[in-house]
Amino acid sequence: MRFGIRAKIILIGAGLSVALMVAAFLFSFFIYRERTRSNFNQSLEHCTAEFESYFEDVGRLEDISAVGTYVRAQYAEDPTDEGMDAYLAARYQSQPEELARLSLTQKKYVYYSGKKYGQLYPGGGIGIGLSMYSLQWRNTYYQTSAQLATAFATQGVHYAFVAWRDEDRDRYVYLIDSNYRLEDNPAEGARLAGDYYQMTDSDGANPDKGDKEFVFGGHTMRYFDLYHDVEIEEGVFENEYVATVFIEYDEKSLVQSVNTFLYLELIALSVVTVLLVAAYALLVHFALIKNITKLTDSTKSFTDKVLQGDKLEVIDPQIKALDELGLLSSSFVTLEDEIIRYTLKIESDAKERERVNAELAIATEIQMEALPSPCFEDDKARVEASVTPAKEVGGDFYDYFYLDGNRLAVVIADVTGKGVPAALFMMKAKGLIKNALQSTDDLGAALTSVNDELMVNNKAGLFVTAFVGVIDLDSGEMTYCSAGHERPYLLSREGVERMEVAPNFVLGGIKGFPYRASKCKIGGKRLFMYTDGLNEGINSLNEEFGYDRINEVLRECNAKGLDVLPAMREALSAFVGGEEPFDDVTMLLFMPKGEPKGKSYHVRIEDPDFGAIEQVTDAFNSAFAHLDASVLGEFDVIFDELLNNLVSYEKTGKGFAVEVDAKEQDDNVVLTVSSNGAPFDPLAVKPNVADQSLVAGSGLGGFGITIVKSLCASASYERIEPNNVLTLVKSTRPKG
Repeated sequence: MRFGIRAKIILIGAGLSVALMVAAFLFSFFIYRERTRSNFNQSLEHCTAEFESYFEDVGRLEDISAVGTYVRAQYAEDPTDEGMDAYLAARYQSQPEELARLSLTQKKYVYYSGKKYGQLYPGGGIGIGLSMYSLQWRNTYYQTSAQLATAFATQGVHYAFVAWRDEDRDRYVYLIDSNYRLEDNPAEGARLAGDYYQMTDSDGANPDKGDKEFVFGGHTMRYFDLYHDVEIEEGVFENEYVATVFIEYDEKSLVQSVNTFLYLELIALSVVTVLLVAAYALLVHFALIKNITKLTDSTKSFTDKVLQGDKLEVIDPQIKALDELGLLSSSFVTLEDEIIRYTLKIESDAKERERVNAELAIATEIQMEALPSPCFEDDKARVEASVTPAKEVGGDFYDYFYLDGNRLAVVIADVTGKGVPAALFMMKAKGLIKNALQSTDDLGAALTSVNDELMVNNKAGLFVTAFVGVIDLDSGEMTYCSAGHERPYLLSREGVERMEVAPNFVLGGIKGFPYRASKCKIGGKRLFMYTDGLNEGINSLNEEFGYDRINEVLRECNAKGLDVLPAMREALSAFVGGEEPFDDVTMLLFMPKGEPKGKSYHVRIEDPDFGAIEQVTDAFNSAFAHLDASVLGEFDVIFDELLNNLVSYEKTGKGFAVEVDAKEQDDNVVLTVSSNGAPFDPLAVKPNVADQSLVAGSGLGGFGITIVKSLCASASYERIEPNNVLTLVKSTRPKG
């Protein structure tokens, strides 16, 4: 069940009031009970003292002694021990006959006879001579009964009697009973003088109270013995036991008194509690609930306006209290004002954001239009590309274009940063690279000029990583330069390999940095280029996509003939899942079409020895079998001399490799020998005079390279890190 704050506060107050009422009730109960018991005990002691004082009066002692003497005398004459009831009844049966006709109990009979004839204690027979007159007006019996009745009414006495202790028979003989008075009907259980009570094992003095309390017939009673002085001889007195007075106080009256007090107290506390709760509810309403209701209503009104989209305005609860609610009301008004201001700002920002998004959409469209078509194909090559920016616009770009009818430039680049600044810098870098490549055939010099141009007014400190390749579609040779970019992959029927690329610094990083280009034979291989957004794609476990996964996807595409770019995008998307893109992802795939014009030849030998000469020669002769035998013989001499030279002078350890490329162009064969050994220019070796042998394989000594030069139309050497590159041009026409 849900309660409002009003109900909660009132219930809490009522609960606390009831709890306080119960606590006060219990506290006062225990105090009243203890005080009542204390007062009762004090009254008990006082009453007992008064009784003792009363019965110690000499005249009363004499009267009680006289009654006791008379009763004991009658009691002693009763041989059957039936008591005074039987004795007196027998005596009264001698009275007029009309009494005999009455159906009365023995005690009622005695009482009736005594009242009618005044013979409760008839005179004569024992010499005491007591008459009804003396008993009514002078006798101790009457006076003691009156005194006991008064004590019963004023001192809380429930029952009292006087008895004589018969120690021989362990019994008490009644002398005077407060329940038997001459002027009233005797109460049920009243004892006539002469009746006795036989003691049991449970009767006797209370050991804790000494001679003050006595258990008598299951009742705890106060008692004291009466004695008087008897002169046994002249001048000699002795205390003689007269009787015992037993007093039973009315403890029920004590309980009733306490209960009456509790009832009255409970009623009073309940009334006070109800009044307090009502007063508390009124005070809470005017001091708290009223203001809370105002605050709640104003809050609900303001919230409804917000949810319904109505025009917002400040709703003041008008709480003037100088307390927390007043402060809360003031804070609420301030909050409403701030919400209105913030809402207006959000609306303004939303409009601005819509405008910016529209402009970004246009910028994205412009950026995409600045890039060449993602798919290009002619009779020489096919190029596929894709760009996935991390934001609306990005810093990645790709480009491809013909430098002439035979050379195709492919470019992929990544500008540091993201968003509009990176996109603008990208547009600048793209234009500079294209213009530089179209202005010079020296790829290294072109990128050096691009780097210097990007350094101009580059206050943001942006830079570009790029891989630029110029592919001769006829020969299958690629001149390339990597400016701090990721190494591409080559895909062929033999498998997938990642290119070994000589490092260069990023574009826009260091002014005047000399960029150096390299060459390699790609022939009919496919070239896969990408930006680091691919390999650095992050999943929910903070793992990178990595080169191994790139390699795995490429191998699968190579083996199954799958389209590379869609397969790579799908694999990356499955890997990162729902994670936000970390960086732009750009990919480009170059695919040559058909065979290069003229015959071509390519072989790569890992860790070659002198036995590799025959392997290279046999493969060349097989590829160029259409050439004249004399020309092939001259090529055999060239391979023998060059490979001997490389193995002897360049090979420095493991990892050494030699690549031999040959391409037929018109009436010549362009032979390129590339090796990754120690820097060595064989064309600079001078002939050794001591060695005049012209026999192939007898050692260069300077004469071997002289023979090679004489057999070729031209020979050139350049060091393109990390390779030594020797280019020879030899005519295919036989001599003579």
